[in-house]
Amino acid sequence: MSKTSRPQMIINVLQANPGEHFTARKLAQKIIETYKDELTEKRKNTRFASDEDFLNQITAEVGGSRTVKAKAMCTQVMTRDKPRPRNKATKSAVATDTYALTYETLTALISDARALLTKLCESQLAEAGLAAECARELEISSVRADKLVQNYLIKFVEE
Repeated sequence: MSKTSRPQMIINVLQANPGEHFTARKLAQKIIETYKDELTEKRKNTRFASDEDFLNQITAEVGGSRTVKAKAMCTQVMTRDKPRPRNKATKSAVATDTYALTYETLTALISDARALLTKLCESQLAEAGLAAECARELEISSVRADKLVQNYLIKFVEE
């Protein structure tokens, strides 16, 4: 009886179970079930003290370069290299002091800032005069740092 390579075993098991998703461990279990006779000689190795040790070895082989070779041999073999993201529950956050910048308020902020800058650029004042004009315009402008929340941000949670 000819020996089936590990990548070919992976391909054969996956093709025999279309649409089923396997972890490396579940695929190794399925390979051991399917190729029990071919793996008997390997299982007899003294470094495998238990069936669990043998399963861990086959899992390592399946999860390693053998799967890369199987993917190269058969385009139908696909893997997801990273485990699925874990969802974590966290404590509820209080959104009482949270503000949102909406598209409309962002547009208004940009428009007001553009008007302020245009006015300052068109003034054509010298450096000293420009600094004084800038301070004066900022005093009456809605684009002041201390007025941004009041003029452009909306409370995230209505109270």
